Amino acid sequence: MQNDLISVIMPTYNVEPYVAEAIESILNQTYSNLEFVIVDDCSTDKTFEICKQYAEKDSRIKLFRNEVNSKIEFSLNRALENSTGKYIVRMDGDDVSDRFRLEKMKNFLDTNTDIKLVGTSAITINSAGEEIGRTVFLKDFDLLKRTCLLKTPVVHIWMTYKKIYDELNGYRRLFASEDYDFILRLMSKGYKCTNMSDFFGYKIRVNRAGNSTSTYGVKKLKSHWYTAKLYNERIKSDIDSYSILACQKAIKTFRLTEKIYSLSNKFLYKAIESKAHKHYLNMCIYVLCSLISPYQIAYLYQTAKYKLLTTGAIK
Repeated sequence: MQNDLISVIMPTYNVEPYVAEAIESILNQTYSNLEFVIVDDCSTDKTFEICKQYAEKDSRIKLFRNEVNSKIEFSLNRALENSTGKYIVRMDGDDVSDRFRLEKMKNFLDTNTDIKLVGTSAITINSAGEEIGRTVFLKDFDLLKRTCLLKTPVVHIWMTYKKIYDELNGYRRLFASEDYDFILRLMSKGYKCTNMSDFFGYKIRVNRAGNSTSTYGVKKLKSHWYTAKLYNERIKSDIDSYSILACQKAIKTFRLTEKIYSLSNKFLYKAIESKAHKHYLNMCIYVLCSLISPYQIAYLYQTAKYKLLTTGAIK
């Protein structure tokens, strides 16, 4: 129903060049009965000022600012506490939503009542907003469940119900894996999720300074593995051993390791851009260069295994 309120939650931190486009992509949705809850995590640029300008013009925006920099999990949970909609949608301050995104995702959940969370396929863009790739996310739940330890079943751009967030007590602090942890906890509860594979409803900006990959580096990958470990624990005994201290220990790394991985990521992004421009020889060279990091090798191995599983090559 058009009168069902949708809460869009968006944490922001130093996204001045992109946040206006992100905000407008939500305010211009075809589904207009929404509240837009923005929590700024003490940005040091003009991000908050830009958000404030929009909040003064559109009453659907509820703007908050943390007293101290508290990281994304805190910002997301604060946004959830101030959300009153039946549905919750994630948004990032440097990304762009298709104008039909909310309408189509809500219609999907209303039609498929056995599904409690839905995502979409996505377009990858660079810092200049240029398309560099497209990712089709799977819709078959059984296959999503089979491959959930290799790759997140639904990326953070989903829509779900506020009551699901309430039941799971929001996000836990997992150092760039909070979304992955949430979706795995949802699945551990027996809820089904899926993706609208044929709808590219979201543009994800990659390879910009300050995003989670550049900020957390190897720690992000280690956090992913730690989160998968917690899922396995719940499968066996319905509970897990999560603690912030244990997570910090699991993601501990060394400066040299981080530097090598950062350089490896730069090569990998160059490979992605080369593929987008059909420069396949350059793509192969950059992929080979990215193998300087053993963590990148592990990531690429997981990615290859995931692709084989999802194309039926491995039974």
